[in-house]
Amino acid sequence: MIRDEIDALLSTIGNETRVDKYRRNSLLTLRERFSPPATQLRVDIDGPVTATVVANLTAALQRATALAAKALLDPKNAAITVQAGLVDRAPLLPVAQSHGTLYFEFPETDIDRDAMERSPMAHLSENAVLELLGILPEDAGDDQALRALPLRRPQYRSAVKALAASLGPEASISLSMTPTGSTEREHSVLTAKQAREVPELLSGVQDKRDTLTVFGIMDGLRTRRRLFYIEERDSGHEYFGAIEDDAQLASVMEFVGQPVVARIERLVTLRADGTKSHPSYSLISVAPDQRLL
Repeated sequence: MIRDEIDALLSTIGNETRVDKYRRNSLLTLRERFSPPATQLRVDIDGPVTATVVANLTAALQRATALAAKALLDPKNAAITVQAGLVDRAPLLPVAQSHGTLYFEFPETDIDRDAMERSPMAHLSENAVLELLGILPEDAGDDQALRALPLRRPQYRSAVKALAASLGPEASISLSMTPTGSTEREHSVLTAKQAREVPELLSGVQDKRDTLTVFGIMDGLRTRRRLFYIEERDSGHEYFGAIEDDAQLASVMEFVGQPVVARIERLVTLRADGTKSHPSYSLISVAPDQRLL
């Protein structure tokens, strides 16, 4: 409320005289005092907290952030290389460590002071980390998030693989942050057990893909973050998997609880020992079931 009042005053002040500039600068300084606190990423390490684990994890988090930023900036690019320029555009800033807890912040977004944006804006780094939190498991029992990993974009797969490799054989991590402009805290984990499963999930020898057309109900109680759930109307079979872009996510949320027809890509990994992975699914398209309208 105070910031809104200051913004109202700023809108009435010109920028012509020395007094105008003095008053504007004074109000801008006062406004900063009432700005929301910087968004922080908190990472809790459960297990041996050695210098090696902290260093490896910090480097992996920076790489994962840069890879997620790459996916956001250029969705059609499948490359997983991380150039220095990309890290400069999406840095993750370590600010503190307390025992097994690491704290990171994000750069401030450049704001046009004359325009006086009323809403805080998230930096590219923050948006990238938020994407990672939406892909990592929510808790130790979230097997669905891991099984959806093979159909994520290459940058996201590489990001999770880097995090898993940094933990060593015993460490687990939990990550949490409250995004800019939100009051809800996002939380994800990568347990030692989950980290050990990641290389196997991403080391398939042969991938078999096909496309399914599913008529069912979009389950609103379980559809969340970057995962969809559809219960097939005739058989009752449940399909869940990855949502890759924002347009699909908006459509999924629009059709929650409604009869839909969805085109889904199914991926089964055939391993060298002859065994098959559980199917992974990703959403190609979704629309209302016109037959029921």
